[in-house]
Amino acid sequence: MNTSKLSPPAHRQEEISARLREARLTLGFSIQEFAFALGVAVNTIGRCELRQTYLRFDLALKICRRFIISELWLAKGEGHMRHYLDLSEFVPDMTPPVNTRFSVVFDNYLDREYRKLAQLFPDSIRFKLHHDDTPAYCRDVLNFLADHWVEKLKALPNSTDAEIIGMLCHCIKTLDDRAACVHQRLSAKIQA
Repeated sequence: MNTSKLSPPAHRQEEISARLREARLTLGFSIQEFAFALGVAVNTIGRCELRQTYLRFDLALKICRRFIISELWLAKGEGHMRHYLDLSEFVPDMTPPVNTRFSVVFDNYLDREYRKLAQLFPDSIRFKLHHDDTPAYCRDVLNFLADHWVEKLKALPNSTDAEIIGMLCHCIKTLDDRAACVHQRLSAKIQA
């Protein structure tokens, strides 16, 4: 990938830094908790938020994944902050240098992929669980999904609490059935 194109204007970097801070505060994390959850130094997040350095693409994607934040929202301020579409699978194809600005990688490559996925998953979120995801991360994803579903169901006209609970139970049962299916396949592979 050619990252030698002109760097985005300084105000764009400032806007990304401001959105990073906004996301952290909206989600209720101290800077220490946020950095710890990412496995980075507090100084790394602090310098980005204070606009002393730009946000690198690898850290930005890690932040989006860990905290379920829209890549498009973080890069450009467009759309809903929590419309996460998990662009991590596209990164191996690019191989930009690790210190490349998030805005450069997003503009030159990921924006196109995000918009394609957004057409496939309008008003939805998309996760791809990875083999190295922790049980705590999976729990966070499930909690987010439950909150997301409740929000969407409450928006339905004339929906009662009982109907919302019923539909939510159906969503959870579907997830549980799929998890049982995966568990059976994994058990069969281990026994083979």
